[in-house]
Amino acid sequence: KTLFPYTTLFRSQKWEFGICAVFKNESRYLCEWLEFHALVGVDHFFLYDDASTDDFMTVLQPWIDRGQVTLRPAKGHRQKRIYNHCLRHGANKCRWIAFIDIDEFLFSPERKLLPDTMKRYDSVPAVFVQWILFGSNGHQQPPSGGTLDNYTKSLGLEGSINDDFVNGKGGPKSQYVTGWARDGKSIVNPRAVIEMGIHIPHQMAWGTVVNESFGPGIPKTDPRTPFSCDILRINHYWSRSRDELTAKLLRGTVSTKSRGKNSLERSLHRETLLNLVDDRLILEVRDALRSAQDD
Repeated sequence: KTLFPYTTLFRSQKWEFGICAVFKNESRYLCEWLEFHALVGVDHFFLYDDASTDDFMTVLQPWIDRGQVTLRPAKGHRQKRIYNHCLRHGANKCRWIAFIDIDEFLFSPERKLLPDTMKRYDSVPAVFVQWILFGSNGHQQPPSGGTLDNYTKSLGLEGSINDDFVNGKGGPKSQYVTGWARDGKSIVNPRAVIEMGIHIPHQMAWGTVVNESFGPGIPKTDPRTPFSCDILRINHYWSRSRDELTAKLLRGTVSTKSRGKNSLERSLHRETLLNLVDDRLILEVRDALRSAQDD
């Protein structure tokens, strides 16, 4: 017998689909990120502030007032610990929780709302969603406007499958470059996961993680390993502008506090490889859902 059968929905459940994310000084991107995910069917956001010093509350306060955002401090805590805090506190409140970052946009290429898309996965505890990496689009400095319209160049699906960039895993920590091409994040049933990792659950109460095709839901790091993102997909805006990439590398991230700073030279070189394909799929999905909402 499983500890938490997938059909079990606690009476206190308030939301069908939630997102957990950690942010630090990203107020300029929060509004678009929140609005997009609300458009694709996200009911609630569990946001953790890693000691931001910008004016993020101006953006978040209306969302908090409407009951769409739960905000908690996260200064000094690792990303994995934050995720597991959210897992525990969201278990009775959400049918599904996706664990992503502010530079990651989750959607269904089928132009469906996420809660509708997830109905086909009712029998599984977690779904691993592949991402597509996006580069700077040639922007040295941050352009005016939002992420989705300004950054349309990506590594692409075929580029991801055949990517042979050496990220440096196993070598000097300072030479490691984030952003594996065949990677992603997870959407989980919080009642079925005991321990959450950054990309996939580490311990399950029952069942196994699957991909969108119900195959094994694991990051496929080997070159030429096919994967699909036809039903669910994450656009990972890995660099945005090159100036922003440089600043991010110099300050480090919440998930790598114990690791030396990543190689700026290698990371900037990596960015040049992520602008191969003009990819506007997310814009088409966004515009289609906006039109449907207006009808």
